[in-house]
Amino acid sequence: MRQRFALYITLFWSFAAQAQYLSVRGDFSVDQRRGCRDMLVTVTNINPGTDVILYQYEGANSTVTADTFYLYTATGNYWLYQYIQGATGQKADSIYIEIFDPVVPEVELQTCNNNDLQVRINDTNYDLYEIDYGDGTVVQVPVNTFPPIYSYATGTAVTVTVTGLYTTANNRCGSRSFAFTPVNQVQAAQLELLQVMDNNRMVVQYTLPANTVASLEISVNNTGSFQLLKNIGQGTSVDTIANLQPAGTTYCFRLASHDACSNFKAYSNELCSVYANVQAVDEALNLNWVTVNTVNYAGTAVLRDSSLLTTLSNQLNYADSTVECNTTYCYYLDIQHTDGSVSRSNQVCAQAFSTRPPATVTDVSTVIEENTIRWSWPTPANETPGFYTLYNSNGIRLDTTSQNNYQSAYLPGTDLCLQLQLTNNCGNPSASSNLFCPLTISHLLNNDGSVTLQWPPYTGWQNGVSAYTVVIYDGNMNQLDSLAAGNVTEYTDPLPNDNTQVSFYRVWAIPSDGNLPPSASNLIRVVRPPVIAIPSAFTPNGDNLNDVFVVSGKFIESIELTILNRWGSTIYQVNGSTWDGYVNGEKVPLGAYVYHVVIKDFTGKEHIRSGTVLILKD
Repeated sequence: MRQRFALYITLFWSFAAQAQYLSVRGDFSVDQRRGCRDMLVTVTNINPGTDVILYQYEGANSTVTADTFYLYTATGNYWLYQYIQGATGQKADSIYIEIFDPVVPEVELQTCNNNDLQVRINDTNYDLYEIDYGDGTVVQVPVNTFPPIYSYATGTAVTVTVTGLYTTANNRCGSRSFAFTPVNQVQAAQLELLQVMDNNRMVVQYTLPANTVASLEISVNNTGSFQLLKNIGQGTSVDTIANLQPAGTTYCFRLASHDACSNFKAYSNELCSVYANVQAVDEALNLNWVTVNTVNYAGTAVLRDSSLLTTLSNQLNYADSTVECNTTYCYYLDIQHTDGSVSRSNQVCAQAFSTRPPATVTDVSTVIEENTIRWSWPTPANETPGFYTLYNSNGIRLDTTSQNNYQSAYLPGTDLCLQLQLTNNCGNPSASSNLFCPLTISHLLNNDGSVTLQWPPYTGWQNGVSAYTVVIYDGNMNQLDSLAAGNVTEYTDPLPNDNTQVSFYRVWAIPSDGNLPPSASNLIRVVRPPVIAIPSAFTPNGDNLNDVFVVSGKFIESIELTILNRWGSTIYQVNGSTWDGYVNGEKVPLGAYVYHVVIKDFTGKEHIRSGTVLILKD
C-alpha cells in the first residue's frame, strides 16, 4: 500500500518538475498557467538574438515590463503578452493564464476497524489531491481516484489534511483538516430521542461517533427484524421520518455504525415509538398510550403543558383529576431509559369539564348605610365562581354579579331579603341558599325618657351569632358608648343627661366564625321630647318661698313667656322663663292670670303651652 502511495507522488512531481507550457507562436514558455491566486509565473524566452523583450501579464491594458516573473494575486483569466523588438520588426506572442479562488475540497473521513482509515474525496475541482495523514505520510492522488485504505500503527489522535492541487501549478490551493482518532473497532452510535410529531411524522435525534459511516434501521410492530431505512451523513444529529402511521403502528429504530472497510456493524440502543390518546370525562382527563416493552426501562414521565405532572412505572394509562373545567390541557409522555434516551409521544390536548354542582352559599354579612344595604359573602370552599344570581323572597330574579358583594336599596317596610344561587365556572348551578335578611332595629320611647331597642335574631351565618354590640352616638354622631349586649335581642338605654335630647343607635352582630365580617343594622335617630314643668300658682310675698312663677324642664333651648289679665290684655312679656308678679314695678292684684309659653327645644322645634296661674296671698 505504501508503494502505491509512493507511485502517486513520483508521477506527480516528475511531471510537475518538467512542465513548461508553450505560448501560441512558440516564442516563450511559462512554468505555470493554471492555478490558484498568489501563483508566481516565470517566463522563459525561446526566440534567440533579440534586442528587447517586454511583457504584459494581465492583458493588453496592463503595465509593460521587462520582468520575466509575475505574481498573480487576483482571481481571473488573463492573456500574458510578449513583445520582441528586433531587426525584423516587433513580434507579439501570448499564452492564456487561469487563476482560481482556492476552494476547500469536499472530503469525508470514514473509520474502519484495526486502526484503518478510508478517505473519500467527493470533489472534482482539482487535478490532484494531497493527503497528509498526520503521522508523517503524505500522498497525492489524481481526481476521481479512490484512495486506498490507510493503516495507522497506533490509536493516537492525528490531524488529517487534504489539499487540492493543479498539475499546471506548483502552489497549493484550498485545504481541509480533520481530527481523527484510529480505533480498533468502530463505535456504536447513541439514539437520544424518538418523538412522534403527528399522525405522519417522527423525529429521531442521535449522536454519531466521529468519522463514522452510519445508517438508520427500522422495525415495524416489534417483529425484531430491522431493515435499512436510510443512510446517515456525517455531522447530522436529527432526522425527520415521514409517511409513517404511528397511530396504529409501533415503530422501533436503531443505528448501525459501519466499518467502512468491511461488512462489520456496531449497533446502537433501540428506541420505540409511543402514541398517546386523551379523553375527557367528568372532572378528569384520561390518558392512555401504546408502546412496546424496551430494555433499560427507567420510568414514564407524564408532562402537562410542558411541565412534569407525575412519574409512573409500568403503566399505559393515567387519570389526571387535577384539572379545572373549561380549561384545555396538553400532554405528552416520555418513556425514559437508564442510558438517558427518551421515547416521546405525540402531544394530545383536551378540554376538561365538570357536571358537579357547586356548594351552596351559607354565610352572608350585611351592613345598612343610609339608603343602601351592602351584602357580602365568601366563596364556598374549593369553588371557582362564575357568577351569582340574586332573588327576592318571592323567588323573583333581581340581578346577577360576578363579585362577592352586592348593593341594594334600603327601604323600610319593603322586602329586604335576598336568596343567592352560585353558578360555578363550569356552568353548573348550586342549590338556592336560605333567605338572608339584613339586621334591622326598631325602638320604643318610654315615659321616663329611656329608649328600648329591639331587633330580630340575625340568621345570615351558618354558625350563628357570637354576640351583639350596641353603639350609641350623640346628635352630632360622636360615639358615646359601645355596649356588649350578649345574645339578647333587646336593650334599654336609660335617660341620658339634660343635654342629650337626640341619640343615634346601631347594633352590630358579631359572627361565631371569626373569618366572616360582622353585620351592622340600620342607624336609628331618637329625639326625646322636652320635659316642661309649669306651676299652677305662686305667692310673690318676699318670703323666698314660691315667690316667682318659673317655667322649667329638660332639652329647652329658649322660652318666650307672655302673661295676660282676665280681660285678655297682655300685661307682661319676656324672653325668659320667670315672672315675679310685678308689672311696671307694681305688684299685681291677687287672682288668676293667663300664661302663654313658647318653648324651643334643642332640635329647634317649638312647643306651646297655655294655662292659668293663680297669685295667692301666701
